[in-house]
Amino acid sequence: MSEKSGIVQHVKEKGWLLLLAVILAVGIYTRFTDLAWHFSNVDDRGVAEIILLNRHTGEFGPLPIPRYYTYAPLQFLITPFLISASQSYREMLFWGRLPSCAAGILGIILLAIFYRVRDGRLSGKAVIAAALLACSWENIVHAKQMHNYALSVTATIAFFILYAYLAARPVLTLRALLAASVGLAVIANAQYQILAFIPWFYLGLFISRIRGEKSIPQLAGKVAASGLAYGVLFFPTWFFFLRRFLKENMGAPIAAYGSNGEFLFHLPGQAALLEKLRYTITFFVKNFFIVFQSNTAFVPEKSMWFWPVSIFLLVLFFAGLAAFMSSRESKLKAFGIFFAGVALGWTILIVLGKLTFSPTRHTLILLPFFVVIIAEGWEWLWTQLPAFFMRYEIRAAALLASGVLALCLAYFPVFLQERRDPFVEKDLVAILERYKVGIILTNGRSDGLNMMPAIRSYRDKALTQMSDPFQTIAWISKSELAVPYEQCDSYRNAYNLNIVKQAQQTGTMEPIASHPCSEYRKVYEKKMDSAVQVDFSTRMRVDMYTNGFFFYIFTSVKEDAR
Repeated sequence: MSEKSGIVQHVKEKGWLLLLAVILAVGIYTRFTDLAWHFSNVDDRGVAEIILLNRHTGEFGPLPIPRYYTYAPLQFLITPFLISASQSYREMLFWGRLPSCAAGILGIILLAIFYRVRDGRLSGKAVIAAALLACSWENIVHAKQMHNYALSVTATIAFFILYAYLAARPVLTLRALLAASVGLAVIANAQYQILAFIPWFYLGLFISRIRGEKSIPQLAGKVAASGLAYGVLFFPTWFFFLRRFLKENMGAPIAAYGSNGEFLFHLPGQAALLEKLRYTITFFVKNFFIVFQSNTAFVPEKSMWFWPVSIFLLVLFFAGLAAFMSSRESKLKAFGIFFAGVALGWTILIVLGKLTFSPTRHTLILLPFFVVIIAEGWEWLWTQLPAFFMRYEIRAAALLASGVLALCLAYFPVFLQERRDPFVEKDLVAILERYKVGIILTNGRSDGLNMMPAIRSYRDKALTQMSDPFQTIAWISKSELAVPYEQCDSYRNAYNLNIVKQAQQTGTMEPIASHPCSEYRKVYEKKMDSAVQVDFSTRMRVDMYTNGFFFYIFTSVKEDAR
């Protein structure tokens, strides 16, 4: 390299670093802003509830969540130390979500490191991939949720770095492979879906290194030894956490099926072979595009930019696939083999019903694949243009990355507004006090009232100070499932049954509901239906995951007559 070209390369590197710093700043801003005010859900709050329950029963430990749910240990390594029963509701959400926020930010940094490890330098495709990662609304959403699916993205990028490091080594030594086993075991403890990548990690390395190795049996032995070491290192996680859930949680989650089961692969049983083939092609083509859109979108679905941006990114994605398939560079070939293996393995799991192909957090782990392939497609398409355009390559890449940032920031206030939590503790208490509500009926899976100290205090006071707490009752929920009159009696009966069960455990009997629902009239109503789901896409409608708000107060007509 001449002195002049070295200087030029140095200037380019400094320019890319500056742009990456801007991208990182946007990533921090979008993930940290209103962290405590992003609306909550049962999975988000459930992390804090389990931690507080463990602490209350004296079972507090550093890894309480994986003992109850199929979450990996590293998702909540520090969360228990950040949450306390003395915190307010908003404080608990903020501190409980902070690890997810940090994981989301770390992912952007690791992506830049990945390009330095794989390519030995930063380039236009690095900043394009980083901008898409930083501005992915699906990624931002889960960086604001306590159950830490943002870590799945970060762990996958760490996986890429490890693979790139091994693929770039002139000699694949046993020592390096054994060290990789340790890294893989740590990464797999961050997100169990990573387990689906492990076989393709080793197979990709093996296939990509066949030509460069003197002895194929020796290569196979080293790779097999590394795989065995990984299995030994991951065994404690399987034994203590994962094995108890394998039988009951090996299928795709019902909440991700879709309203008509459209995201769960199920061949028509009695259909002809051609019909089954048509179904299979339609299922994967349609749902791939939906999943691709939901992961890479950085503007709202209703925006005029949504479809043009989606189509443009999809073109780059397919160009990226062409780049991997046609490249003669060993580093790209190695990743091409790995990516192809992951795609095949993921497809098999979907066909077997172990995974859905849905626009939910369960496919967020595919985002790093999408952004890396898109960025590769950008560079590949640019090389297909006449030589005249090459002089503008750097400016074009910087312009594209800047355009992603600009659109993301322009629409970000919409993101914050439509996802702001409508359950405001002090406002709820003020209305309850105004109407002298005695009993609050809720759908515990959809609201967070039990975690609000002022609400708990009001409930205790109402039960002890009111002669008939059931004179005025309130229904509060994220959906209308709990509030129509025709559902009133079933909810009242469920409430009474719960009171009886609690009395059997505590020996203290609280008042039960005796007024028939027909005696009540509605005196207050505030409702806000919302199509916004926990995930970015509105194609998945699950009532307990919406940002809806329904607040009704009813007073006994018989009591009024007195």
